[in-house]
Amino acid sequence: MDIFLVLIIILISFIQSIFGVGVLLFGTPFLIIMDHSFINALSILLPISIAINFLQIKKHYIYIDFIFYKRFLLIAIPMVVLFLSVGVTEKFNIRLLIGLLLIIISIKSYSSTVAHLMKFIYKYEWVSLLITGIVHGLTNLGGALLSAMIYGQETEKHKIRVTIALCYLTFAVVQMITIFFLFEKFNFSIISNFIYIIIGIIIFALSAKYIYKKIESEKYSDILSLLLLITGLLLTIKFI
Repeated sequence: MDIFLVLIIILISFIQSIFGVGVLLFGTPFLIIMDHSFINALSILLPISIAINFLQIKKHYIYIDFIFYKRFLLIAIPMVVLFLSVGVTEKFNIRLLIGLLLIIISIKSYSSTVAHLMKFIYKYEWVSLLITGIVHGLTNLGGALLSAMIYGQETEKHKIRVTIALCYLTFAVVQMITIFFLFEKFNFSIISNFIYIIIGIIIFALSAKYIYKKIESEKYSDILSLLLLITGLLLTIKFI
């Protein structure tokens, strides 16, 4: 077992328990920095994401916004399936694309140009969902755009969190099914992945129980942006 990979899983599970995102958003670039292929990163991270999202949904499922979720299924999911087939062929440098995307997202709070662009995209929900599906299919990072879009709505806290979790779960399940049926390169080790899933669940559960309740996550928006920026820079620098 790769000890460094275990440490990455512990870190991203902890981040997700604090910020609501982490396993896919940070796990994908971290694994690519470690020279994992995009499809190998998916095979490791998707099962962990599914397990954690299931736990998130189980507690607050009655708050799910099914109206938004139906639009998500109709617009974003077809784009994920279509563009995932492009992303895993690696005909372009996925590392550079992910790095640049992370940098753009991280500077949203400090760049009026980027902020106005994001506001324009979020203003038209169907455009946001379309772009989210394309981005997630290509880079596995569509969750960042999805979270920003849902958090931008003025609605109840549990409704926001569980709706995001359901969308993330759907992303992961659809990606797993698409890769399984379309690509022979999918390398899924049952034993290793089971261990990684258990580690992720334990860290997530402990962090959510003993740390998250004591922290006001809004205060950590700057930290999240910094983490995104650093990760994006590492990816682009390694590409150069």
